[in-house]
Amino acid sequence: MVETRERYNPNEVQELDEVIRSSYNDFVRLERRNLLLTSSVTIISAFSGLNPSKGSILGFTFENLTSSAFYLILLALTAYFMAAFLIYSVPNYRDAKEARKAIVAGSHTLEYSRPWYSIVPPNIGTDSRYYCWVFIHFILPVLAGLASCIVGVLNVT
Repeated sequence: MVETRERYNPNEVQELDEVIRSSYNDFVRLERRNLLLTSSVTIISAFSGLNPSKGSILGFTFENLTSSAFYLILLALTAYFMAAFLIYSVPNYRDAKEARKAIVAGSHTLEYSRPWYSIVPPNIGTDSRYYCWVFIHFILPVLAGLASCIVGVLNVT
């Protein structure tokens, strides 16, 4: 038997749900969507060899669009959406992190013996849920934006 210390809070799941729900606001959602869209278009077009020679956006028609101009437009859009996403999401991330600390600080500690062959670590459900949410909501859009900017710069030069 192995001695185990585990965090216990009967309301942790509900409190974590509230933290996740309260961090979604319209500004962050829109900027994340736009950042992921422009990043996806840049990365997909770079790796698939897609290069439109003609484009039409908001009534403006671009004739004889070069590859470097196309990637420069996508690079500018991605940089703008990444800056806007960071401006709107960093305060939400800080608030969620502080709320998570408060939830953990308000928890009790359980000590018990479990078999040595038990492979499930304590609090895996709530910890993995929180970290997956942080990765999908905050880290993945920034990584996609950075990758898109790198691909855009490489294709412009």
